[in-house]
Amino acid sequence: MTIREIKEQGFTRHHTSYYRGYESRKVLDDDDNRTAFPYKGRFGTGYRTFHPCFKSSQFCYVTYWVK
Repeated sequence: MTIREIKEQGFTRHHTSYYRGYESRKVLDDDDNRTAFPYKGRFGTGYRTFHPCFKSSQFCYVTYWVK
């Protein structure tokens, strides 16, 4: 599932934070084509997406999408 698809289903961005892990820095043509992974936890049920952090190679950004 992509960001575009979860937006169409009514999910909204809850927040973004640092996540320990690496996400490729290769540029995608369209950020809406990033893969969204299912999430169920502290902030509810929804999806999360990962984005590269250009300040560090050990951390990336994670964005939580919930209804």
